[in-house]
Amino acid sequence: MIRVLITDDSRLVRGVLREIVESDPEIHVIAEASNGAEAVEICLKERPDIVLMDVQMPVMDGIESVKRIMQTAPTPVIVLSASVKSSETRSAFSALSAGAIDAIAKPHGIVSSETYGAIAEDIIGRIKLYYRVAKSGAAEGEEPLRDLEQITSPPVSSSVIAIGASTGGPRTLSALLSAIKPDFPCPILLVQHISDGFMRGFADWLGREISLDVVIVDHAMRLEPGRVYLPPDGYHLEVSRGAAVLSEAPPLHGCRPAVDVLFKSLAQEYGERAIGIVLTGIGVDGSEGALAIKALGGKVIAQDEASSVIFGMPKSVIERDAATHIASLENMPKLLSELASAHSEEGGGLFGSVQRVQDILVVDDSPTMRAVLYDILTAQGHNVRQAENGRLALQEVAREEPDLIVLDVMMPELDGYSVCRRVREDYGYIPVLMVTAKGSSEDMVRALEAGADDCIAKPFEPMELSARVQSLLRIRSLHQRLFTQNNELEAKNRELERLARALNRANKELTLLSVTDGLTKAYNHRHFQERFKAEFARSERYGTLLSVILIDIDHFKKVNDNFGHPVGDQVLVHLVEVLEDSVRKEDLVARYGGEEFILMLPETSGPRALLLAKRIRERIEQSAVEIDSSLSVRYTVSLGVASFEPGGKVQTAEALIAKADSALYSAKANGRNRAEMA
Repeated sequence: MIRVLITDDSRLVRGVLREIVESDPEIHVIAEASNGAEAVEICLKERPDIVLMDVQMPVMDGIESVKRIMQTAPTPVIVLSASVKSSETRSAFSALSAGAIDAIAKPHGIVSSETYGAIAEDIIGRIKLYYRVAKSGAAEGEEPLRDLEQITSPPVSSSVIAIGASTGGPRTLSALLSAIKPDFPCPILLVQHISDGFMRGFADWLGREISLDVVIVDHAMRLEPGRVYLPPDGYHLEVSRGAAVLSEAPPLHGCRPAVDVLFKSLAQEYGERAIGIVLTGIGVDGSEGALAIKALGGKVIAQDEASSVIFGMPKSVIERDAATHIASLENMPKLLSELASAHSEEGGGLFGSVQRVQDILVVDDSPTMRAVLYDILTAQGHNVRQAENGRLALQEVAREEPDLIVLDVMMPELDGYSVCRRVREDYGYIPVLMVTAKGSSEDMVRALEAGADDCIAKPFEPMELSARVQSLLRIRSLHQRLFTQNNELEAKNRELERLARALNRANKELTLLSVTDGLTKAYNHRHFQERFKAEFARSERYGTLLSVILIDIDHFKKVNDNFGHPVGDQVLVHLVEVLEDSVRKEDLVARYGGEEFILMLPETSGPRALLLAKRIRERIEQSAVEIDSSLSVRYTVSLGVASFEPGGKVQTAEALIAKADSALYSAKANGRNRAEMA
């Protein structure tokens, strides 16, 4: 039997959690605590197997409680957060730094049975998981992970690093990334499986824990060294053309974001420069992507079993022979630095101060011409790949997009014109330098029409070829920069649009708050007066009818005295609900003051207004305010009706209100629970 302590300052939440936990016959709640101090005391006396801990509590909050528990009675603590507000989720993750083993969402508010079931399954599953982990000795909740020694950053590197983690990931990531200095020359992309709504709080917390810059990607962001990129809730994270981008592709392994999606895009984009790291977590996410990275010459580090909280994801990678390295958390920062350093020599400095080596694909059916081009281009410091015909050239482009294609026109199987057109149709912008044998104007025109960026005729001068190549590579670099900047600009525009919409909503809410009563949501006295005076003036001008009804709750003080002010508040809310349900759209319901309310009825005669008042009185008398299963409150109202008619005795708006007030007084004097007309 798994013995659980529930800690939450809300009796209702504790009850819901007890119901969830004890729905499983293998789990028993041994005690409940209403604050962190009580939890520490119970842990010392009862020694529970698992603690469920709220964050925001009186007396002692969850963070301090976790610290005390780890010091006095080490126990696995699962932190529960009811809010997705960044302030509360940051607190939840701060509890991880204090020694908690996990942070998850708890049930709150009104949720569907499906959502409730998913939350219950998650809580029960994690209790059982961490119980097994604690019993196996892999994680006993003894104390926070100790800080790792900071590594010396490579001076420059062309590597791009992607990290995937799940259960137990936040603390592990904090320890790993804390060992990396801000001058680290590689960007880091991160997928952490986490409850919906928690990603922003996780990013804020991680940003405070480590010295690297942590950002949430918005559509597309250019990759920069020393920066950690996270996706927002509900999006996959990928890389494309030197940028971190988002995808709404279907979930993979039930996850979005998924590690496999990130790893596969990293393998396609960076090949041997890709470094994937698979950390602690349940499941197999990351193993397929790790295979893709390894297949294209990249490196994959899997966390070893001894240092993993849950040896699921790393185990899957190792069993599929997708890991090139297996490392403990303690040794991982040094290994990561060594792997990144390997590409400071091979790949230049894509994200550092040294210009990276450009990748050029030479396509020509003549071995002699390929050799000539190879010598010229490698002498300029470029990496050169070769293809002897158009079909093989397209396969090379599909494997990894080059920075430039030097393409012969006349080739067997597929000529240069056809290859160029296919590249333009199927890929982003890749500069093409077409090499023609004759150099005639007709050949030049055909090449440009096929999509070539430039042409050069055989025989050519090496100096001219090098100059044309450098020119096209500069265009390629500018194009990539403009593409990324355009994506960033679009993302900023969307953010500005989002902020504008949020500001508009906030302004509308502020406007609504300024004209409504906070409790009942009926219009307030000031707004009524403004609308009433305008409507009275309109009735005078056009000779239309206008009626008002003043409503007062009978013996309302007794309701407050007998049942308390919270019950009285519910009575007021109930009255407004009845009033709003009884009137037309063009009518107005307002709280006139205290327990008095008023209705403004444009183009309504006195008799019709009196009939409405009587119907409202009857509905109130026949209804009851259900407080809870053991208490319902009945009440009555008195109503005073007055009407403005063209040519009548009422000459001012104030006089009309005074007549309604006089009628209300008569209704009360005549026994209450009645409607009178002036």
